[in-house]
Amino acid sequence: MLPWAAPVVALALARGAFLAVLVPPFQSPDEPAHFDYVQRLAEVGRLADPGTPGGRLEGTASGCDELSPESEALRGLVRASFFHRERPVPSADRLRLPPDTPQARFTPLCSSASVYGPLYYLVAAGAYRAVHHAPLPTRLLAARLSSVLWGALGALAAFLAGLWLFGDARSGFCLGLAYALQPMQSLMFSTVNNDAALYAAAAAAFAAAARRCRDPASRGAWAAFAIASIVAAMAKPTFLLVVPALLVAFAAASGPRRRASWLAGALALLPAIAVGVAWQFWRASSPWGAPSAAASGGPIQTFPVDFPSASGAEALWGKYYWMNWGWHDLRLPIAYYRWLEILLVLALLGCILGWRRFADDERGLIVVAALGTLAMLLPLYGLAYQLQRATGESFLQGRYLLPLFVPQAAAIMAGLRGLARRAGASEDPAFALPLALAMMVGASALHGLARYYA
Repeated sequence: MLPWAAPVVALALARGAFLAVLVPPFQSPDEPAHFDYVQRLAEVGRLADPGTPGGRLEGTASGCDELSPESEALRGLVRASFFHRERPVPSADRLRLPPDTPQARFTPLCSSASVYGPLYYLVAAGAYRAVHHAPLPTRLLAARLSSVLWGALGALAAFLAGLWLFGDARSGFCLGLAYALQPMQSLMFSTVNNDAALYAAAAAAFAAAARRCRDPASRGAWAAFAIASIVAAMAKPTFLLVVPALLVAFAAASGPRRRASWLAGALALLPAIAVGVAWQFWRASSPWGAPSAAASGGPIQTFPVDFPSASGAEALWGKYYWMNWGWHDLRLPIAYYRWLEILLVLALLGCILGWRRFADDERGLIVVAALGTLAMLLPLYGLAYQLQRATGESFLQGRYLLPLFVPQAAAIMAGLRGLARRAGASEDPAFALPLALAMMVGASALHGLARYYA
């Protein structure tokens, strides 16, 4: 198993470290707010009250919803070039930040990130403390590297899920590669964002459910499933939207026709649900801690909220799932997405044509991926509708489905293999998925190198 797992973990570490250095500061979704959370924990050792000013320090003008003076200065220096390819991004050695003083580092932490659980930020704060006396860009890089570790853990969990779902290390290798190369995850696992912990913990929970497939009576798999769910709940409140998919996955792995399977899954998820809800009621003005849209004029304003057209659906659940907003402010040609769409259509065709030839585990996997995705989409649209009515804005983004990437990618693999079996092909077409994702990640990295360092 190790010869197959080691390259997956090594790829995740190398990819994350490379992108952590390549991506300019604060150019990923909400990174300034997330980093401010990390900085507050590392510098002061406590949380501010969400939604209220965290206090002022003599010599500063910081108030609620403001970053630390040095973070604000860094954001201002690089923000002018965002989404403007004709403007160069200032290199790190040319950045001029305020003098490094306690006043410059002070932050009230009244941003949207203050409602999130502290687990991810505690890990990142440890990395921050390791380089506490370094300049801001170095401290930011250290925090980013903590996300790289989450990415490596997630890739290992994806490998184990593939191993236990399909019963062979080759399939685990394929699923692990797809996870490590998923472009939007690649960004989250190389910048400061608590989605990194959510994605990794969700992958671990699905891996535990897959282990339950091999041994329906495994208490270790049950305990791992419960612990991974608690970690996910303390990473981000959107974990609660993943609970139905996790319950279905665990029950399907344990035997969906047995009431005990559903009861065991519910009992394993109950602590995570309780922890997640209790934290949100304690920390957030809204019990669900729903994220808000970006400021007027930001890129999130272009997200299609009500889209009757196929192009709108493609933008929201295609481009913003695989890779788009926040990825080096670059836009890849639509042809890259077309390749992925073709793979999805072929996988769906394989699921239909090869259904009778699938093993029971493969059928269950496809059903879990489909029902889990639907179970997450419905409440997402419900929350978006309520937010749209209240504020006129929306937070819908394709990346909110990424906690389900492990079962979704595994179902794509199964569908492609089903089509190949129906056609009598001997090669394994499942590797077409990580290959297509590698093309996107590679093209984006080359674009980024030309954009920022040419």
